Amino acid sequence: MSRKYLEDKIKDALVLSGGNSAKAQHLIMQWAGEDKKLLQLLSQPHLKGITAHAVGRVIAQMDRDDEPLPDEPMAVDMSPSSFGKSLLGAMGGQDSAHFGHERSAPRQKKKQASQQHINAIHLLAKKTPPKEHDQ
Repeated sequence: MSRKYLEDKIKDALVLSGGNSAKAQHLIMQWAGEDKKLLQLLSQPHLKGITAHAVGRVIAQMDRDDEPLPDEPMAVDMSPSSFGKSLLGAMGGQDSAHFGHERSAPRQKKKQASQQHINAIHLLAKKTPPKEHDQ
């Protein structure tokens, strides 16, 4: 496709907008909604990023185990004191979400080092030269 077509359309928009960049952009977006060739020429250089974003967004939605929120909030059947204790327990729990990391999975417990890892550490320790004491 011709880049000249794209450049001509941009020049037309600039002329019609009196040189105002924001108004020209608005015109081009309107035209792109009706002109498939213009839309394709505008989006072609950014297609890889656009598709990566779209695929990533769908993957993130698929990974979430959250149920959709109800349209109306549901009544909680518990006393205010037990609700507060329950809320504080949920916020302070090990599996609770932490600020800035709400989407991350609950923390996993530390696993014991494998025997292969322990052997590698011992091998490295043997290869380090002994420290000399200068006294």
